[in-house]
Amino acid sequence: MIQTSFYKLSIASAAWLVFSIVVASSLPIARADNSDSQAGERYNYPPDVVDTYIKDCTKNAIESEVPQERAEALCRCTINRFQAQLPLEKFKQLTRDASEGEESADVLIDIALSCFEEIDSER
Repeated sequence: MIQTSFYKLSIASAAWLVFSIVVASSLPIARADNSDSQAGERYNYPPDVVDTYIKDCTKNAIESEVPQERAEALCRCTINRFQAQLPLEKFKQLTRDASEGEESADVLIDIALSCFEEIDSER
């Protein structure tokens, strides 16, 4: 029971860590061409947005004492899932809202948590 509670706490802590890394990661103002995207299709962010996100996210994770290999996996997982679910402008709006303490960040937390659980299960 205590171990289960600790495990849930560690998952929640890791999700918040990944979420804070996401919010802290800077994104260039480039626009993605998602005008032809239909429901269920992937939103392809510009390569410079993806590269900057992964670089900043990984750096912030490592500074938060996440091992480099795990940090890179978490950051790649989150950006891939963001692209699968959110148009770039929506993602940017959610990260802005989250950095200002808005409640709309639940989708970002859910994605971060799902990535953490996936990475954690691969250990």
